[in-house]
Amino acid sequence: MSTTKPPSLQVPWDTLLGTKSNVRVLRVLEQVREPMTVRELARRAGEHLRAVQIAVSRLVEGGLVERVGTGARQHVRLKLAHPLIPALETLFAAARAGLDRIVRGLRAAAKRLAGRATAVRPAGGGALDGGQRG
Repeated sequence: MSTTKPPSLQVPWDTLLGTKSNVRVLRVLEQVREPMTVRELARRAGEHLRAVQIAVSRLVEGGLVERVGTGARQHVRLKLAHPLIPALETLFAAARAGLDRIVRGLRAAAKRLAGRATAVRPAGGGALDGGQRG
């Protein structure tokens, strides 16, 4: 049985994007574009340190992330020369654009509704607290 790793283009997307932690790690590294410690990466990704350590190991194996430095000063970063990085950038840009459209739509709807706001009175004109006065 061969122990040779497959070329990075043959690593399936489900291996690279198959967990929430992997996706969050990639998203942070794609946005930040600078090396950072795994601890900082976990903080920014909102994930537990151990989950990020596992994700980084898988992503390093897949060739999308690389380790830089040594020992306690070791950092990780996105491997920008990897041929799948442009597709990853496109994927995350599309996700951000979709979220931006949703937020803009919600803000516009809230603004329209705020213009129509009227006082609500219960049937019969009674007080909202059931007629009890302090």
